[in-house]
Amino acid sequence: MKTLIIIGFCAALWGSLAASAQTFVNYKVTTFDTNGIGSVTFNVPTNTLFKVKSWGPTASQPSLIAIYPESTNQVYYQLGLWGGYGSTLNPEILGPATVIYTGGWPYQTTGGILILMGEFDVVNTAPALTGFAVQPNGQGASIQLQTSTDLTTWCAATNGTYDASAAARFYRMAFQVTP
Repeated sequence: MKTLIIIGFCAALWGSLAASAQTFVNYKVTTFDTNGIGSVTFNVPTNTLFKVKSWGPTASQPSLIAIYPESTNQVYYQLGLWGGYGSTLNPEILGPATVIYTGGWPYQTTGGILILMGEFDVVNTAPALTGFAVQPNGQGASIQLQTSTDLTTWCAATNGTYDASAAARFYRMAFQVTP
């Protein structure tokens, strides 16, 4: 008795895995405190990569702070002056995260403006999988769809639609040929 686990990819899916949707967004800061510092806060959705493209103008050191869910730490990125000239740092932040962009014109509380241009790129989407098995001529077979949340413990799964869950689910097809 042999057991064969099969998970297959449809060749046509490889082309769709390379494609992604990109969106460019400008964030604008127009309100500053008495020290001339302003900020804007935005969210990066799950499975989305935020890439900083440019920023400025600013006379103080602009920065990004990435705050991740259920994290006690913040990731701090110090950006260079004037839209990145002379700086090689262009942060990339994988969501879910809350991002705070801060910078300013010291001692200027009105009339200033800060711009942050970023790109949102959807990544890590789960591809549609297709599996197949061939039952040999003249032999019996059993096929079972199985699921696991830890890749160690597997249990039978039924065909259908599954709602979102707190943990990732893994699926496999167990195919067993019987003589």
